[in-house]
Amino acid sequence: MSENDVIKILRLLEIYNQAHIAIELINRTKNFTEDKKKEFKSELIKKYSLDFFGKVFDYDEYCKEYSKNKDHFINLI
Repeated sequence: MSENDVIKILRLLEIYNQAHIAIELINRTKNFTEDKKKEFKSELIKKYSLDFFGKVFDYDEYCKEYSKNKDHFINLI
């Protein structure tokens, strides 16, 4: 898939509140640089970061905060 096709799918996943699937797709996409992957994941996680922690974290910060507070979340996996 082209980069534009991947971005379209990511936006659709975002619209349908499927950020976790979008992040998996980003991680598996080979035509994105690591910086671009971090940028996309950070953009997807903004809403959850604000909802859960009251501030906007980038993806790495969100993962750290989530790990520290994971007993407050229900893991459905």
